Amino acid sequence: MIDTFAHRLRQLRKEKGITQESLGYIAGVNRSAVANWEKGIRCPSPIVLRNLAIYFNVSSDYLYGRTNERRQVIVSPASEIDLSKLNADGMKMLAEFYRFLINDSKYRAD
Repeated sequence: MIDTFAHRLRQLRKEKGITQESLGYIAGVNRSAVANWEKGIRCPSPIVLRNLAIYFNVSSDYLYGRTNERRQVIVSPASEIDLSKLNADGMKMLAEFYRFLINDSKYRAD
């Protein structure tokens, strides 16, 4: 997981065309912290990870390698979705509904 994070962070930074120093400034850390992240020596705090995901417009799951989907799903702040209120069956049903939506072209973003 940390190797995937290190690789993806470096890749995203280079795609943006910014230096480690610039990314450190954006993340509120020094250049050596970014270098340690990209070497797989350390990982950022959860708050910094969230901010990196927002900056690069990817999900933290993508950064950590839990998914290969880059797109960040943004839920409107007006709608509150508390997934902790679902049990295992509810989560399974939600996942099935999600798969249904993404497989139907009239609901897909692309």
